[in-house]
Amino acid sequence: MDRIQKALVGCALGLIGMAVQAEPMCDCSKIVGRCAASIKMKSLTGAAPSYSANFSITSTTATCSKVSYYIDGTPYFNVLANTNTVEDSAFGTSPISMKNFSDVKCEVCAVAGQPSAAPVKQPPAAPAIDPSVARFVGSWSGTLRWTLATDPVTITVLSSGGRLTGSYAGKSGSTPFTSARISGNTLTFSFIGVDGGTYTYDMDLQGERSAKVSGRGLISFTGVVSKAQ
Repeated sequence: MDRIQKALVGCALGLIGMAVQAEPMCDCSKIVGRCAASIKMKSLTGAAPSYSANFSITSTTATCSKVSYYIDGTPYFNVLANTNTVEDSAFGTSPISMKNFSDVKCEVCAVAGQPSAAPVKQPPAAPAIDPSVARFVGSWSGTLRWTLATDPVTITVLSSGGRLTGSYAGKSGSTPFTSARISGNTLTFSFIGVDGGTYTYDMDLQGERSAKVSGRGLISFTGVVSKAQ
């Protein structure tokens, strides 16, 4: 098909001229996205040794799409500035059909004079929580008992900026931790009760979502708490 390739040089120059006319609106030196395009043969006229093929090019983008393709190995492109469909033609010394077209590619060009979008600033990633601390972080609920007394409790454990905090909530209300530390599988925390006294508890992990809570002192409430999903 060498004769067709040589005869199409004039067509290539014509297509480049079309692209230059469209460039005041579309800046195809800046590709901002991808699209899809299709080429459909409209008609074939002429006889040996001069044939003319008319075809349409359609893009999925409404404006500023650049459709590139090959005809018998020769590259061509059209810039669709204000439309998503354009008609064009090619000429050769042999009949041209869709078999002669290949490697159709569609790109979205920037709009000339339009400032590029400012890069989106990503929020800083949250610092990773130490796995030994993460096991305790969450809300734990259960019932603690001492002799005949019971106390439904919710123990909330938090980690902020590497600092362990939390709160203890029971029948008498909720109060924040005054101290908290982890040693192995045990979290030891303290808080001030409604009577003004300081209470200390040990929370020993028994599984991924289960822990035994034991109070220190003469009045020692104990029980099992479960971690919320």
